[in-house]
Amino acid sequence: MMSFADAVKSTPGKVGESVWLEVGEREVCGRLDQLSHCLVGRWGNILAPFPELEFVRSWTRQNWEVKGKMKIAVLGRGILLFDFELSHEAERVLARGKRSIKENCLILDRWNPEVGCSWKKSYAEEAWVRVIGLPLHFWSLEVFKRIGDGCGGFVAVDEDTKS
Repeated sequence: MMSFADAVKSTPGKVGESVWLEVGEREVCGRLDQLSHCLVGRWGNILAPFPELEFVRSWTRQNWEVKGKMKIAVLGRGILLFDFELSHEAERVLARGKRSIKENCLILDRWNPEVGCSWKKSYAEEAWVRVIGLPLHFWSLEVFKRIGDGCGGFVAVDEDTKS
């Protein structure tokens, strides 16, 4: 495994260079099962400031009263992933419709394979690991390692991304 420092010092590829990576059913199946328990939230007003993640966690605990565990992850561009331990709890929360949180409205939908993918006219913020538009069902350590190896060497995965 290459260190972050070594990766930064290495010669960068050409602008527009791409890596072709085939991912098989084995890498995706387990993640698809897990994502079937998930809801995706997006903010109705992208011009209003998004509430802090800790505030959203506190608000959901207090207002949704979820049985079992629920994790919340920020996917970027105003999109949140709500991962429910119990799928019937996700359905119960979804049935309640959109919710007002602070000065914004949280719109919920079931997770689907296109969530978080880049669209033709979308933009993405740059990060030190540039995997833009990777569908959520490909998010696993095995896939991240294959992507890293295809780009010259796997460095690391952010702790929040791992879970």
